[in-house]
Amino acid sequence: VRGIASILSSYGITASAFGVPEDPEELSYTGNLMESALACGHQVIFWSHPYYEDNPFSKGEHYVMAAGYDDKGHIVIANSGAGIQLVSMDDILKAVYRGSAASVTGWGIVNEKEDFRDCSGIVIV
Repeated sequence: VRGIASILSSYGITASAFGVPEDPEELSYTGNLMESALACGHQVIFWSHPYYEDNPFSKGEHYVMAAGYDDKGHIVIANSGAGIQLVSMDDILKAVYRGSAASVTGWGIVNEKEDFRDCSGIVIV
């Protein structure tokens, strides 16, 4: 996600990457961060991980974008694999890659020593 933020920034688009804590109690911080960004009109790109079989975003590793709220308060997701989806923050927090560091500055994993934790997280645009 840091690579995504860097690419967007190179085009003059303000973007910031954040890791996601692994501890469920600390995960609420990420939810609050995302909700605040969406409420202010920002989009949030996040890495979805298939922690459970019915993950609404993907059966594998996948980036999706939370675009804002609909008129009923659902979060609108732009998903290249599933189209437009309406979800809750709980749905997102169940799927977002936990324990991520957002430390890789390139696109994806650049060597065998890195794993998904190094390149996953969220990007606020």
